[in-house]
Amino acid sequence: MKVNLFFKIIFVTLFAIVVNIFIYFAFGSVYSAPLLNIDSFKEQYESGVYQYRWLSTSLLIYIYNFLESLPFRIRLKMDFWDKNAQPNMFFAYAFLNTFFLISANIVLLLITETKYFVANQSEKIFVITLSTLSIGLSQFVLVPYDCSSYFFLFVFALIFLKYLKNKRLILLLVLISILMISTLNRESSALSLSFAAVFLYNKYGLNKKSWLPMVYLVIGFLATYIGVRLAVDSFEIRNENFFVGNVTQTRSLFGILFWIVFFVFSLLVSNNRQTTRNILIFHLFSLPYIIMCFYTGALYEIRLYIPIFLSCLMISKLSIDKIKIN
Repeated sequence: MKVNLFFKIIFVTLFAIVVNIFIYFAFGSVYSAPLLNIDSFKEQYESGVYQYRWLSTSLLIYIYNFLESLPFRIRLKMDFWDKNAQPNMFFAYAFLNTFFLISANIVLLLITETKYFVANQSEKIFVITLSTLSIGLSQFVLVPYDCSSYFFLFVFALIFLKYLKNKRLILLLVLISILMISTLNRESSALSLSFAAVFLYNKYGLNKKSWLPMVYLVIGFLATYIGVRLAVDSFEIRNENFFVGNVTQTRSLFGILFWIVFFVFSLLVSNNRQTTRNILIFHLFSLPYIIMCFYTGALYEIRLYIPIFLSCLMISKLSIDKIKIN
């Protein structure tokens, strides 16, 4: 059955809303309970490596302040694990992340509608719904920047497919701008570099057409990554070393199991040998991010693998052979 684009946009929007309504309001937030307080939130996110992820952090504080300024209170029955939790802080998380989840879904839908995305209509919807559910599953850890980072990841991928077709300078400048904005949001923006490297390498091999755009993109990433640290007169890349705990603690081992299962899943749904190879190459290019996750992240927080998984979902269905150079 052929469904028009408008109807699909309505569906993926409502699907995102439904998933987040139940994730946020049918389950109690245990893992992130202490951060549902504006003072505790600022204490964490205005220090350490978190202070550099100011884009969505600032948006969440803005939404919280707006809700606090309203002459009425949102009346919903809420049970919180932490006695200091503030309902408006929780609502700010819900509103911000639902908005960006909807936005991410719409952009992913546009990617599936390109001629480079080789899948039937059922598979296209399956990819979007699976993406939404995997993001929802990971939100037992409440952070202000994950859903927005997925949005930027998909926007970069969509524009990059256009760039790969005609290599226009304006599109490269747009990609650099998106990457810089994304880096102000979360360092996982580096995975956009891995995504670009996979297809540039596949299309052109190791020559100027592949490495020169990557040089400009890497410069844009590093300029933002370093610049924001210089701006706050602090240069931290980690809060503490989690490596030993990540390879010894039981719950972290479950996190590693999640990585393995979802990695294998992306291989199982891959279209062919070439897309499978692209997924493996993507993981190779993503090694700096993966190493940092083991070193500085808590692997029990499965959100760390989600941007890799979402990228692999796209790669599993993308065929660069269909991209004809103008």
